[in-house]
Formats: sequence, C-alpha cells, structure tokens
Amino acid sequence: MAVRARSTGLLLGLALLAGCGGGDDTQTTEPGGGSSTSAPADEPASEPAAEPSTLPVPPDGPSTIKEFPVPADAQILDLGPTLSGNWQFGITSPDPATTVAFYKETLGAEGYKLKENVQVKVGANTIDYDLAFYGDTYGIVSENDLAGGTLITVDDEPIDGLAP
Repeated sequence: MAVRARSTGLLLGLALLAGCGGGDDTQTTEPGGGSSTSAPADEPASEPAAEPSTLPVPPDGPSTIKEFPVPADAQILDLGPTLSGNWQFGITSPDPATTVAFYKETLGAEGYKLKENVQVKVGANTIDYDLAFYGDTYGIVSENDLAGGTLITVDDEPIDGLAP
C-alpha cells in the first residue's frame, strides 16, 4: 500500500525531526508580505489581534486544498521539499501553545474534525501530537522546538495511526 508507506515514512521523518537537530538551511518568510512597526520606547505598544492569514500550498503538496491558514503574524520555517501530497512547515512563536490554540479554533470553525493530545506508535517510539485534524485534508499540529516552535504537517491522505 503506497499510502501506508508514505504515511509511515512521514511519521518516521517526524520522529527524526523531533529527535535530531536538523540543518541550518531553513528559510524564514512572512505570509502576506506584512511589515511591522514599533512604538517609541516611552509609549506602550498596543496592537489589535491580527486576522488570520493563509499560506499557499506548494505545487507538490496536498492537492485537496490551495491554501492553509496561518496566524497573521507567523514566521514560517520551510522544512524542506514536499513529498507528493504531503507538506510540512514550522511556525516560530514565543508561545507555541497559542499557535496550537489558533489551529484548534480556526480548523474547528472550518468544519475539520479534531482530536487533541494524540499518540502514535512508530516502531518502538511513541510520538505525541497536540492536535490531529481531518476534513478537506488531514494532518497534525504539535509543539516542536526544532521546527521553530510548532510543527504543522498537511497531507492528502489520513496519516497512519491518526485516521478518524
């Protein structure tokens, strides 16, 4: 089964990402090309909550969607080439739990089915994910220091061990 092999390979890749240092060749970008300004030192900075943005899906990424939501102020880490139908990226933030909460709220509002605090056994290892989602596409969201704070994986097919 090709899907099972790809999904198992994906989970093994995620397990390696969780346990290894990764390379220094990640790229940081801001979706929407936004810019930021800072308030003078004697005035407190106060900004309204930013509206969510979207990130276009790479050409080899999942074919079931064209874009994926990201927090408006997200710094995106490109985690390398996509596999056919699979895409991974990181979001840097000082509080990864806030990013996980963003996906719980946003994906839930978009009609995705959600599972929280999911564990998947890959070989002898058990991998913990904060959120699994199922809908037009499938994937996981998890706090992960090596991915910049939060790891997001989006796939055309259900990921082994996380199927609804």
